[in-house]
Amino acid sequence: MASSLMASSLILILRDPSTGQAITGKTLSLRVYPYNSDAYIATELSGKPGAYQFLNVNTGKYKLFVDGSEDSSFGGNNGRWLFDGDNGTIPIDILPSNIPADKIANGSVSNQEFQALNGINDNIQSQLDNKLDKSNGILTGNLNANSNKIVNLATPSNNKDATNLNYVNSNFLRKDGNLGTQNILSNVNFSYGEGASYFFRYYGPITHNNDITTRLFVENKIQEYLSGSLTAFQESPNIIRIIYSGTQETNRVYRTISGAMSAANQLASINREMWCIIHGSGIYDNLKINYNKYLSSDIHLYCHLSGAHPNLKVEVDEDQYIVGLSDSDLGKVILSNIIIWGPNDGHQTLFKRFVFQNCIFLFNNAGSLSLEKCYLLGTNVFLVNNGSLSMTNVKGNMYFTNIIPNESGTNPDYFYDTNSLLL
Repeated sequence: MASSLMASSLILILRDPSTGQAITGKTLSLRVYPYNSDAYIATELSGKPGAYQFLNVNTGKYKLFVDGSEDSSFGGNNGRWLFDGDNGTIPIDILPSNIPADKIANGSVSNQEFQALNGINDNIQSQLDNKLDKSNGILTGNLNANSNKIVNLATPSNNKDATNLNYVNSNFLRKDGNLGTQNILSNVNFSYGEGASYFFRYYGPITHNNDITTRLFVENKIQEYLSGSLTAFQESPNIIRIIYSGTQETNRVYRTISGAMSAANQLASINREMWCIIHGSGIYDNLKINYNKYLSSDIHLYCHLSGAHPNLKVEVDEDQYIVGLSDSDLGKVILSNIIIWGPNDGHQTLFKRFVFQNCIFLFNNAGSLSLEKCYLLGTNVFLVNNGSLSMTNVKGNMYFTNIIPNESGTNPDYFYDTNSLLL
């Protein structure tokens, strides 16, 4: 494709790239951003096969379309600038203010230099005097990183040098006691009080086999053994505890629901049903965010989930929670004494073949909650606002607020009023 630009007129010549033969009978159009409609349509020049002319084209960035399809040979994928002016000069009204147009026309300022000057209104030297040199520059005031990092610092050699995390971790122990891979390479002495020297002063509880303890703690424990008042902590081998702020102990304590359910699955069988018990965190008695998720992948036969008290909130996803592969698996997973919470608007959650005991279903502003082939034991409360609740082949005791479910396939001998349904 060849082109010729004359003032506000543009002539394009279409030729077959293989034969060089002129191409006639096409509709050529120019489109300006966002390129979804024709701005100009060319006229095919009489007596000049393959020649098409656009007239009165205003300044702008255009793409060429041939018979409605973009032709990227005209300016590439980003389009092409066309200027409305004599001799191809860029009009003054599209240039930044305070820069004479002739600086571009006669070539005394390159595009790169022009871009560097763009936006400078004050004296250039005055601005340069206030810049910090890249090498050996000296600050005259505070430097605000605005929550950004200063990276790639060298290892410090003077007392007032800035340091890096690697140097700190390699030379100092963490104050909070979280050593990670840190090792003490020499004796560490701790001083306390005037003229006194201690190796270690202890304040916290002993929770691990390798914890440092004190003489007083050991003496007290020995006295408890001698007096017969100390009893080892006892717990059923069918129980795994979930304590998000605790320390993981294999097959005993986990910090997340998923971790506990996975461990229970390794132990559970028809002769050994496992219970994962959630303990309160001490902060509103709820697990920490992202620790209290019960996922569909956490469902394992003979692995049950229960709260230590009924105010523990367990988050569920917008997903299908299905126990086993057939109706014979009904009753092999129990959720007990928890608040089952669908936190997001538009949740569509299904539970199938579960046994629920003393649970609260909290689905505010949810899309839908569905129960299919489930048993409800004890007292189960449904709080579903601005959403829908459906039940199919569900039996048991339940209490509803603000909603009556759509039920099908249930026992026909049921009674309900505006707040409750008893199957």
